[in-house]
Amino acid sequence: MQSNPCRQEDTVILKNNMDIIPLQSAHLDEAFALLMACREALEAAGIYQWTDRYPSASVVAHDIKYGGIYGFIKDGRIAGIVT
Repeated sequence: MQSNPCRQEDTVILKNNMDIIPLQSAHLDEAFALLMACREALEAAGIYQWTDRYPSASVVAHDIKYGGIYGFIKDGRIAGIVT
């Protein structure tokens, strides 16, 4: 299990054993992979909300840098993202 890189006061504990934390640069690859999987699932359902250019890894990195992206963490993995 990964250690939580955030201060305890930045973490919200949910009843279903998930934490909501501000994502850090170490989360970039996993967060971007999850977003791409979601984009593929949306497109498979005929929903074209995102383009090939958005969201990009640089957009996610920017959101991380400025504290604008949070992750739902379950069992040490990102289970969901909110901006």
